[in-house]
Amino acid sequence: MRVAVLGLGERGLDLAARAVAFGHDVAAFDPDPGRIAAPDAVVAQALAGLGGLYDIALPEPGSFELAPGIADAVARADLILNAAPDRPAFQQKLIQAAFGAARPDVPLVCLARDLTLSDLRSCASRPADIAHLQMAAPGWLMPAARITGAPAASTACAALGLVAQEPDALTQARGLMQATGGETIAIIAALRALKRGRHGHLGAALASHEVALAPGPPEMSAQLRTLDRRVPPDWADYNAHMNEQFYLTCFSDATDRLLLWAGMDAACVAQGFSVFTVETHIRHLGEVALGARITMDTRVIEGGGKRLHLWHELRQAGGLCATGEQLLLHMDLNERRVAPPPPQIAEFMAFAMQTQTDLPLPEGFGRHVNAPRS
Repeated sequence: MRVAVLGLGERGLDLAARAVAFGHDVAAFDPDPGRIAAPDAVVAQALAGLGGLYDIALPEPGSFELAPGIADAVARADLILNAAPDRPAFQQKLIQAAFGAARPDVPLVCLARDLTLSDLRSCASRPADIAHLQMAAPGWLMPAARITGAPAASTACAALGLVAQEPDALTQARGLMQATGGETIAIIAALRALKRGRHGHLGAALASHEVALAPGPPEMSAQLRTLDRRVPPDWADYNAHMNEQFYLTCFSDATDRLLLWAGMDAACVAQGFSVFTVETHIRHLGEVALGARITMDTRVIEGGGKRLHLWHELRQAGGLCATGEQLLLHMDLNERRVAPPPPQIAEFMAFAMQTQTDLPLPEGFGRHVNAPRS
């Protein structure tokens, strides 16, 4: 999607950075060059912060360019975000110029604070294509939004991770800002906690957006890419790298991704089919830096029956940082006993095992902690 941003004050830059972080190309214009802050710094902040907020890798970043005029910014846009000053006469000229150069039916979303939707629509020849957006600061990070008017605008804004919600979401977001003192690391940690538990409108919106962004099952190969993400800032330990507890989190998330691909979703668990972890062995082979992009490749050593034996390899910038070996048992939750998995899951795991069966066992497989020296 191509996004035009009109007005590059704080709110406009926030939305431009958010769009770039989610893989969209941005053309931005501000009639007052003196208002333009440091776009590269805001985009970099959004890439790092949003990358730490989500438990999956975001799309490849989009491009950002400064357009010489309104027409240049909106000519190829699929969405126009208007963050220009709330001066009625100025808004009237800007909106008319934007609609005059944009393609028909492209929605124009206004971040006006002092102008109502009626005020904004009175400025336009296409009032039905205008929407009013209210959102919490910082706009590059907070998903809470209230969008009124132009249904197409809600769909377009959803591609930026902004979901039209009840006013309670804005209240929750603003309360979160006050509780954290506006500290970015604290906000990200709080949002991650809300997302994991799907708490409130904010947590539900983030969790749903993450599901929409998550990759589908890959083609079977020697290694299955089960994790691809950034290390969030709240995973730090006192050595300023990733705390050891989150290595286990990564291995657990990788296993969950594999099981989801096999068909063990929430509905499957509700029917009484799940797995219990019996044993996990982790080797720490290298540091993992905060903010780094990490990946996980997984092998199914044994699968298709009651036992599921997995081998995970965690990498940063291509270098092996840790391995995790896991043994899990398929369970009948209704009987609380070991049981064969449903046929769909059994077939997936058996096929994954067969695809990888000719590979030699990895170095470190079956390793135990060395006995202490005498």
